[in-house]
Amino acid sequence: MRSRKASGGTESPTEQLPATGDYAGDSWYFPAADRSGPSAGPVLPAGRRPPVIGGECRDPGSAACYTPGDFHDPTRLHGNMTPYASLADDFYINMNLATEMELPAQRETILQYFERVQKRFPSMRKFYCRDKRDYVLEEDKDQGRYRWAAVESKRLCSGQVNPATLDAALDQHRLVLDLAPAFLSISPLDCEAIDVLFGFDFAYRGNHNALLAEALGVGPAFERLGDAPGGRVINYEPSLTIALDEDCRVQVRVSTETRTNAFQVRTGEFTEEQLSIYVTARQYGSLDPDTSYVDTMNRLATLAREVVDSCVVEQILRPLARTIALK
Repeated sequence: MRSRKASGGTESPTEQLPATGDYAGDSWYFPAADRSGPSAGPVLPAGRRPPVIGGECRDPGSAACYTPGDFHDPTRLHGNMTPYASLADDFYINMNLATEMELPAQRETILQYFERVQKRFPSMRKFYCRDKRDYVLEEDKDQGRYRWAAVESKRLCSGQVNPATLDAALDQHRLVLDLAPAFLSISPLDCEAIDVLFGFDFAYRGNHNALLAEALGVGPAFERLGDAPGGRVINYEPSLTIALDEDCRVQVRVSTETRTNAFQVRTGEFTEEQLSIYVTARQYGSLDPDTSYVDTMNRLATLAREVVDSCVVEQILRPLARTIALK
């Protein structure tokens, strides 16, 4: 299974958040017994406070303090360089909009939409169709930094791998969402879910699950199981999802995805694969009448970055990088 940095991420299995919606795509994934995992609570660096969402912030000047007003300040994402470039082998920002109704598939409509995207980003020259219904426009991947955009039957996608700046990726997502109503007839009513994903990939040859357990720990409740004589960790992908409003429409998930299996652990034959850390901010349901898709994406991107900065960089990304460096 490839990382979700790949164009559209359709290699991922259909994922669904129970009792919240039927969003099928690059979504939450909770099969009954094999994808959940314990997580030792995140520990903030000295002097940092956890983000405050929907409540009073005692230290408004703190970078770790988050209030709903921050949703409306996309300038917090501006900068001259990506602050996460040195934290992983690959960093990417994806946007996915899942619709209730099927998107247009007529030749003229699809070509006009992608021609408009290409007009803004002329280096996006590779256009192709996959699975008879999914259309993709992307840049050359050989340089390790590239943009991509996709139109699927019920999903509009956009992504950039290793962007030069955060704005470089977010401006692309804003363009895609700006074009969607006019070119693809996507109404604010026709929203099943919209999300922004910050992804981090680490190339590692070895047991990904054991590496995560070593780097992050498994929590006191599972330590004895992990220390069982002769035991080897073959599945460990910790994740946590939280809702940020009373209706559970706005949610954030921090998750991990490993790419080694029991056969590789048994034989000791590993290939270098990507171990992924995902931070996804998602909103379910139709948009409010006075809200646009671009506004919603800006709020979700701000939220995702707040979570990365406060709960992921020091708690997951740096420990994982240090553990890999010692191997």
